[in-house]
Amino acid sequence: MNRTIKRIVALALSLLCLFSFVPMRHAHAEGAFPESVTIQSQTNSAFDYLEYYSGGRWKDLNTPRHWIESTGQVCYCIEHTSGNPHGASYTATQPSSVFGANTLAGLQTILMFGYPCNTPDGFSEDEARQATANAIRFWLSENGEPGSYSFTNRRAHPNQIRAKLGYEHVLEWADELLQMARDKKTLNHAIEFTPSALALDRSGTGYSGTTTVQLTNINSEYTLDTSGLPAGVTLTGFTGRQSETLTITAPLTAAGQTFSITPWRT
Repeated sequence: MNRTIKRIVALALSLLCLFSFVPMRHAHAEGAFPESVTIQSQTNSAFDYLEYYSGGRWKDLNTPRHWIESTGQVCYCIEHTSGNPHGASYTATQPSSVFGANTLAGLQTILMFGYPCNTPDGFSEDEARQATANAIRFWLSENGEPGSYSFTNRRAHPNQIRAKLGYEHVLEWADELLQMARDKKTLNHAIEFTPSALALDRSGTGYSGTTTVQLTNINSEYTLDTSGLPAGVTLTGFTGRQSETLTITAPLTAAGQTFSITPWRT
């Protein structure tokens, strides 16, 4: 974290100090997963919105739901030629140890824009999940990753997969997510303060001022490093969970000082 503390000459009695809100420099993981988790799956008899052509006929593409048994969190398969895990234990690993930089960047894009982060208007949750799962399938196949079927390579075989009647939107969104992965599209994550430099005004027996926090594409919480604030300075209105207004109050003894507060996404 960067924190700058310095003294300045007060321009007037009504001015106490200047607070600078330094932009977030690093993002932390939302929380570490346990070293090992148990994964459950639907069977392949679950309803599918997409089909593939093989042996002279159209067959269900088979996109069962996978989840972490203890939490219910959504999981996605990355080895589509393998069987479904029913109560199987998996150990956490670094994605970079499994995929190259190009494949990993595309996967991150699909997960940022796909389900459960986003569900397009008019989609059920399962439609959004299946579109995301198949976008992952298409991307891995296109990049020649082990455990992928060749017919799911949309670039090489654009007509070997189709949507069932009434579910064309599912395939369309899967293809949109696939194109986003090819383009390495990213989301802008930001924590913005308005104003970003705040001069506190005289109020009663001390000084006070307010700033508005605007979170952009941040679903997790954010934190503030306030360890460098002068004695007696308080910050209220902070929850760390939403866009909000912060109120800073300080005693007369803090006059003539400048401080920087750094926000972090947790």
